[in-house]
Amino acid sequence: MQDIQKAPIIHSKVTYLEMNQDSGCEKADLGHLSLRRVLNMPVAEYLDLYREVGRDYLWNYRPGQTDSEIAAILNSPSTWMYVLLDGEKAVGMAELDANNPSDVELVHFGLLPHLLNAGLGKKFLQNVIRLVWESGAKRMWLSTCDMDHPKAIRFYESAGFSVFKTKMGEFRDWRFTGFYEMSDAPQIPYGEKTAGEKR
Repeated sequence: MQDIQKAPIIHSKVTYLEMNQDSGCEKADLGHLSLRRVLNMPVAEYLDLYREVGRDYLWNYRPGQTDSEIAAILNSPSTWMYVLLDGEKAVGMAELDANNPSDVELVHFGLLPHLLNAGLGKKFLQNVIRLVWESGAKRMWLSTCDMDHPKAIRFYESAGFSVFKTKMGEFRDWRFTGFYEMSDAPQIPYGEKTAGEKR
């Protein structure tokens, strides 16, 4: 677990999107890549992939959690962890929370940076959506924020999601704790200490 007191605050708008009925999309051809559900993923392996995929956007959920807390999530039957593989190399991840099987949240979704902007993300997401609807879910939803890829909202809307809520959010800047490098996500200004915290 990273020291939360070392991580100043970043303010960012959060956008929530949902899909309330099966879009009818078919599974897409991933070429030589494969999609695999991983059960009980080791925490170290998960965090390595989490950093590789999320460092450009300062993914925030896991840095403030202990290894045991993350392990409990990964080992839970309500966590659906899908990994996109190039041979045995993980090049993308889709983490879903199916604690309510009829209302599934896409918690994390992304590819390694060198695979972006080539159409693979659309195919990957299409296959994940198909798996969710085949599970019997009635709704699929997700949240993103302004620290994410600038085309994120448009990307999800093109897949059939619709915005249903926005709000301002507070996120910790985990670059200051060592979870990410200080040089990561240079497009995102460093966080600021809150009034009650010492600089």
